[in-house]
Amino acid sequence: MKFSYLLLFLLMGCATTSSYIGPVEKEPKKKSDLNAEIPAEKTVFYVTQQNRSGSCKLYVNKTYIGQLNNAHVLRVEAPAGKHKLLCYFGGNATTYWFNKYYDSFKEIDFDFEGGKKHFVLYTWKYSKKHKMNRPFLTVDIDPDIVDKKVAERGQLLRSTKFVTTNHFDKEEQKVLAKAKEDDTISGYKNFLFQYPSSKSAPEIKERLSELEKEDDMAFSRASKNNTFKSYIGYIESFSKGKHISSAVASAIDVAKVKKKPIRFSHYRKLISINANYMSQIPASDAREIELLEIGPENFNVAKVIELKKKGHSSSILSAKIKATNERYKNFTMEEIGSLKGMGLDEKIIEAMITVTATYDSRIKAITENKEMMAQIQKLIKSSQKSANKTYSRRTPSNSNNNNTLTSCIKRKAALEACRNVSGFLRSACEMTAKSTYPCR
Repeated sequence: MKFSYLLLFLLMGCATTSSYIGPVEKEPKKKSDLNAEIPAEKTVFYVTQQNRSGSCKLYVNKTYIGQLNNAHVLRVEAPAGKHKLLCYFGGNATTYWFNKYYDSFKEIDFDFEGGKKHFVLYTWKYSKKHKMNRPFLTVDIDPDIVDKKVAERGQLLRSTKFVTTNHFDKEEQKVLAKAKEDDTISGYKNFLFQYPSSKSAPEIKERLSELEKEDDMAFSRASKNNTFKSYIGYIESFSKGKHISSAVASAIDVAKVKKKPIRFSHYRKLISINANYMSQIPASDAREIELLEIGPENFNVAKVIELKKKGHSSSILSAKIKATNERYKNFTMEEIGSLKGMGLDEKIIEAMITVTATYDSRIKAITENKEMMAQIQKLIKSSQKSANKTYSRRTPSNSNNNNTLTSCIKRKAALEACRNVSGFLRSACEMTAKSTYPCR
């Protein structure tokens, strides 16, 4: 049956009986029911529909509850939380119909408070956007209004079919799947914050409790050993743990007292886990570490200093720097002073500044050549399909360094694509790929 035909029943309806609704409550029973105390974990809603003729079949969270017309008030007891009510006209709603239309109705759910009663008027209004009647709920929670509106209806019916779960929509499923995939304390807490009344809440709370115990024990062991290695072990295993800030601070405190080579080695290890930890390293050390990392990965400042200490001449090192055709930095005078303090002379520093100026000039020339850029961008864009597949297959979902890893994988794919061209175009393509996808 086509949807447009089904919607015709929203105004017409069809009257049938239902074995899922108990007997009509007498007036004294109705008043007693309205005055009854509701447990905090439960909620009660009295549902009626506005249509003056015919009746519809009420579904709560896709579960059939019973037949409903405008004279009836159907009492439904359910767990506190979000519920989605759908009143269907025209026989039974099929699985096909639910799959096709159920999620398109955005105004028929409500977060019902625990320990309280609600009056729900189920009605429809014409939607210009959809060009059809669309269902929506009007919910009253004031006890006096609820009592009055239930009393106005001649018949109070009690559902004999119980609602045992909350509404579980696509977005909730998506957030839950991500939380389970990451399997972290913060992920589960985020889920419970967004969906406190979810039917999955008990399961999530149990797993959260297990993780928090593991987290506490792991940090306790790291603190007891009080070594850089022990704290790094915790940070790598519990990258989103509740003690992560304390672990990072403790690792830095342990590293501070070490001699410079060891201290810097520790800091680099920490930064390799999460580049954001750089902001917590003492400012003077952080500036020096940033300088050491400048340049191509296989021939950065740190590597040049190492080779200089091994006895390689400034002339050879300067030539090798220029041959990289890579970017270092147009160093400030303060940074030049720091580089000299690390053991580099002016000839080497000049080579780094020169190759940087050449690199920047070539990049500028490329970006100004629209035809060349269009060809390069097309080449790089086509390479990212394989990069996305590689990323989803290889990336640990609980990694704190996902952005860096994504960029590195994309750079590799782009550079491989650049090999399909030659000459200056290849060089230009490689520079564009590297500037588009940083990887350090």
